[in-house]
Amino acid sequence: MSISVWGRAGLIAVVLGLLLPNALPASASTQPAPPAGSPQVTGPLPGAWPGDRLAERIEDTYPFFATPVDLAARGYVEQEFHLSGLADGWAADGTGVATDVPYTTRVVVRRPAQARDFSGTTLVEWQNVTAGYDLDALWNANSVIRAGHAWIGVSAQRVGVDQLRAWSPARYGGLDVTGGGKHNADELSYDIFTQAGRAVESGAVLGGTRPRTVLAIGASQSAGRMTVLYDKILPQQQPVFDGYAFVVGSAPTRVGTEPVFQILSETDVRNTNRRADSDKFRRWEVAGGAHSGHEGQAYRAPISERDLGAAPQYDCDKPPFSRVPMHHVTAAAYEHLRRWAERGSAPPTAPLLEFEADGVTKKRDELGLAVGGIRLSQVAVPTALNTGDNSGETFCQLFGTHVPFDQATLAKLYPGVDDYLGKVVVADAKNVRAGYLLAADAKRNREEATGGTTPVIFVHGQQGSAHQWQSNAKRFSANGYPDKLLYAFEYDTSIPTNDHALTGLDAFIADVRARTGASTVDIIAHSRGTTVMHAYLATPDRAAQVRRYVNVDGRSSATPPGGVPTLALWGSLQPQGNIGGATNVHLTHLGHTETATAAESFTHMHQFLRGRPAITTEVTPELPGLVEIAGRAVFFPQNTGIAGRLQVWEVDKSTGARRATPAHDVQTGPDGAFGPLKVNGYKHYELVLLREGQQSYHYYFEPFERSDRFLRLQVSPPGGIGDYVDKCATHTALTVLRGREWWSDQPESDRLELDGVNVLAPAVSPKLRQVLAAFAFDDHCDLTSTLGAALPPFNALPFLTAVDDYLPAQPDAGKAIRVTEVVRGSGGRSRTVAALNWPSDRHSVTVQFKDYLDRPFGV
Repeated sequence: MSISVWGRAGLIAVVLGLLLPNALPASASTQPAPPAGSPQVTGPLPGAWPGDRLAERIEDTYPFFATPVDLAARGYVEQEFHLSGLADGWAADGTGVATDVPYTTRVVVRRPAQARDFSGTTLVEWQNVTAGYDLDALWNANSVIRAGHAWIGVSAQRVGVDQLRAWSPARYGGLDVTGGGKHNADELSYDIFTQAGRAVESGAVLGGTRPRTVLAIGASQSAGRMTVLYDKILPQQQPVFDGYAFVVGSAPTRVGTEPVFQILSETDVRNTNRRADSDKFRRWEVAGGAHSGHEGQAYRAPISERDLGAAPQYDCDKPPFSRVPMHHVTAAAYEHLRRWAERGSAPPTAPLLEFEADGVTKKRDELGLAVGGIRLSQVAVPTALNTGDNSGETFCQLFGTHVPFDQATLAKLYPGVDDYLGKVVVADAKNVRAGYLLAADAKRNREEATGGTTPVIFVHGQQGSAHQWQSNAKRFSANGYPDKLLYAFEYDTSIPTNDHALTGLDAFIADVRARTGASTVDIIAHSRGTTVMHAYLATPDRAAQVRRYVNVDGRSSATPPGGVPTLALWGSLQPQGNIGGATNVHLTHLGHTETATAAESFTHMHQFLRGRPAITTEVTPELPGLVEIAGRAVFFPQNTGIAGRLQVWEVDKSTGARRATPAHDVQTGPDGAFGPLKVNGYKHYELVLLREGQQSYHYYFEPFERSDRFLRLQVSPPGGIGDYVDKCATHTALTVLRGREWWSDQPESDRLELDGVNVLAPAVSPKLRQVLAAFAFDDHCDLTSTLGAALPPFNALPFLTAVDDYLPAQPDAGKAIRVTEVVRGSGGRSRTVAALNWPSDRHSVTVQFKDYLDRPFGV
C-alpha cells in the first residue's frame, strides 16, 4: 500500500447486520460498508476487566487475555472489534482452494487514546496459537507505548477462535474462521490476516485515525504462517503491509517489494544455513536469547491465572527462561523496519552466531555463553549463564536456560560493583551505536544494573525498627540501589493489634510512590511485620500496589498473600514455615532476626527482586570521605520521634576520648530525624542526644565504612524497660546491641567482654532466647558484680537480657570501658569499641556492633 494520509474520520453507527448469538448493545457500532476485499468492522465491543467471561450479556464480559497494564494511566486504550467478511482459502503451496467464504473473527487493539499521541505506526500481530489459545507473544507495553505505536492482535486461526468461542460464548460465540467447518486447516487465515490489515489501514479500528505505516509481525508458528503468506500468496494479492517482521521463526525466501526483517534467538539458530542479507532482507541473531524467555513468562503468568485458571508449570532438565531481553532487540528492529518501509533506509547488519566445524554445534566461551551474534549487556557483562538451549517436557526446549553465577565467579569477573556498572554502560553504548538497542532500553538496563526503578520498603517485626534492616539496606546500596529507592516503615509494636500499622502503611506507600513516581513497590517484612503484610495484601487494591513481597521468618499461608509473587525465607523460629505457590527457602541455621540481617538472606532477596544475582553480598566500603549517616532518635519500641540536640563526636578508637570539637551539632526534627551528616569512614564516632532536664544518651559505633540512612538512636520512654535499670553515680549502665542474636550456650558461642570479662554465661543468652540487646549495670548499686545469670525482668522478655556487672563510673567520664565481642563462626575474630564510663544517674551508654564482619576501605 502507499503511505496513507493521516487524518481523523468520523465513525457512523448503523444497525448491526451480523448474525451473533446475542445481540450487541447500542454501544457496539457497525462501521459503514467497507470497500471490496475489506471486512465489516463492529465495535468497539463493550465489556472490560473486571468482568465475568461466562456472563450472558456481552457488556458483562471482557476480552480474553486483556492486558493488566494500566493503559489509561499511560494515555492508551484497549479495544476489541469483530471483523466479518468473505475470505479466499489458500493451501500452503499457494494454490487457491476456496473463494468468498464467510468468516467472523476478532482483533484486539491497544493504541494511544488521542490521535495527537499516535506515532502513525501500527504493529499488526498474527496471534500465536501454539499453546491452544491466542497469545499476544510480541506485545510489549513499554516499547510500544514509549514509541506511541498502535498494536493490533489478529485472531486468524481455528484453534484460537475455537477456544475463544468456548471461553466466552456471549462474546465470541459467533466467531468462525472455518466456513462452517469446511476449512479446518486454516486455509482462510492468510486472507483474514490481510483483511485485518486493510481494516487497520482504513482507520476503522483506530478510532478513525489512519496509520502512516502498517507493519506485519509474527512469532514462531505465526512467523511460519506469515512466511507462507509472503512467499506464496502475497504475489497473488494486493499488498497491504508496508513491511514484515518474522520473530523467532522462519522467514521468506522470495525477494519481494516489502522489506523483511528476521529476528532470531539463540534457540532458533540450529545450523549455518542462512539466507544472506540484501537490500530487502535482514537477519539478526541474539546470543543467549530464548525462543520464549523470562519476560513473556512473567507478564503472562497472572493473566493465565485469571483467564485459564492457572499458569502453566514446567519441569525442564535445566533451570528455564533465559533473562536476555529479546524484546529490546525487537523494539530496535521495528524502528529500523519502519524507516526501511518509509524511507528505504536499510537496517545495519549484525554478526552471526558462531559454530564449530560441524556446522551444528554452537561455539561457547569459558562461561558457556554463545560466541558471536548480537551481544546485549546481559551476555557481554554476564551475571548468569543465559543460553537458548534446554530440554525436557513439552515446551522446555524453547525456554533456554538461566543459571546465576556463584559469588566466586562474580568476584572474579567484577572486582567491584562500579566495575560491573561501568562495563554494562560500555556494552549498551556499543549496542546503541550499532543500532541493536534503543537508547531508552539502554537506560533501563542501567537502572536494572543498579537498583531498577521499584522502591524497596522494609517492614520490621516485634520490638523492631529500621535498625534491623541497616545491613541489608547497605548491601542493596552496595549493589547499585540509590538511596531514593530504600525505605523503612516503622510502627508502634507496643500496641497489640495491627490496625494502626495498616493505616500507617497506606500513607507510607502513597508517600513513597509520590516521591519516586513508581506505580508499585517491593516489600520485605520480618516476623510480626509479615502478619501486617498478610493483612495488608488481603485487600486487592493494596495488593495491586506491591510488585513483589519477601516474607522473612514469619507467617505461613496456603497461597501467596494477595496473589503477589512471594519469596519466603524461613529461619530458626519457623523452621517448618511454608507459603503455597511461593519460592520457599529454609535457612534454619540462622537466628530469627539474623534471617533478616544476614548476607545469605540478602542473596535470595536480591535474586528475587532483581531477577539476577547480587554482584556482592558484602557491605563494601565507600571512599571514607563520601560516607554519610542519617536516621532518627526514637522512643522504643513505640518508634515515635524525639526532638533534641544531637552532637556527633569523632573519638579515639582505643580510649573513646573525644576530639576537640564535635563534627556536627544539630537539632533533630519533630520526628527525630537527622542527617545526612558527613563522617569519615575510617573513624570511630560517639553520637550524643541531649534534651533539657533529661538524661544524656551516648551511642558508640564501629566505623561507618558505608553510608547508613537507617541509623536509630533508641531511648526507653518513661515506663519502659529503662526503668528496670538501676541508676546511680557510682557505675556506668551499658547496653550492647547487635542485629544478630547473641548465642552463649552453643559449641561455638559468642563472647561479650566488658573490660576483659565475658558476661555471656550459658544462662544469660541461650539460643532459644534470641537475645539482641544485653544490658549491664550494677544491680542494687552495691558496687559488686554477680555474673552468670540473667536479671529479672529481662530474663522473661523476648530479645533482651541483663547482667549484674559493676562498671565503675567517673563524674567526668575519664576512663574507657573496652567493649569487645568475639563473634561465633568467625574463627575467633574480635572487635572492640571503647565507650566512656559515664555515671548512670545522668547518662545512658549504648554500644552498637555490626551484625557482619566488615573490611576496611581498600582491602
